[in-house]
Amino acid sequence: MKTYKVENMGQLLDIMGAGCIDPSDAGPVVVSVTIWDGRVIEGAYGEKPGGGNSLIGDVETDHYIFIDVEPIRPFAEKLLDEGNQSFFTVCGEDDMVCSLEWRIPNPISTT
Repeated sequence: MKTYKVENMGQLLDIMGAGCIDPSDAGPVVVSVTIWDGRVIEGAYGEKPGGGNSLIGDVETDHYIFIDVEPIRPFAEKLLDEGNQSFFTVCGEDDMVCSLEWRIPNPISTT
């Protein structure tokens, strides 16, 4: 598992866009990011329900990484705002596809 500490949204989006940089990582959690307010976001191997025989994501690219990370921004912002709303990224094509579920495992309660 790769661990990171980031200071801003741009850095977080870059990490989410890179996905799992070590395909040999057994997982399920392959990325852990501590963000500027102390919360931890995890990226874990997973499949979004409803994909049938193919992987589907909330945000997808045919490249092995997201060259443009802006499509990830609204999902990352919603995750940070609501805490309990995970989302899926899918990178790659053919037999080299990586699907990650991004989530906050222990959201901070605001009530």
